[in-house]
Amino acid sequence: MADVSPVPDDKGILATDWVDEPITLARKATTLVERIQDRCSRKAGVLYDLKCRLYHALAQERFKRGCGILSSGQVVITDRLHGHIMCCLLGIPHVVLDNSYRKIGNFRDAWGTGEGLCVSADTLSQAYEKALDRLSEVRSTKH
Repeated sequence: MADVSPVPDDKGILATDWVDEPITLARKATTLVERIQDRCSRKAGVLYDLKCRLYHALAQERFKRGCGILSSGQVVITDRLHGHIMCCLLGIPHVVLDNSYRKIGNFRDAWGTGEGLCVSADTLSQAYEKALDRLSEVRSTKH
């Protein structure tokens, strides 16, 4: 499971954002290779393969961390399309807050994602209430 630095409050609610990622070896190495590549354009070809491998490692780290964050809860509230997609793939009940141009809503309409797992909310307070309802449902089906 990913390292989720924030601690749940007294109600067991964890508010986090995965943009606050830890500095890992892959992230440091990627930054270093990018700096070298910027300064030494002659060696750009040699560094390209290394950079691709580092990007792949970084993507794997980020995906694993995202799965860990989402899996650490019983119900998720997200305003991110990738959060919705990952919750669907992981089978995690979630509430989505869409943006003004319906990025998540349009995706759901086009692909039919989230059926039975996802509900929509218009405001954060509404999302919170719907998440509590979903949590009650999840807990009642486990008993």
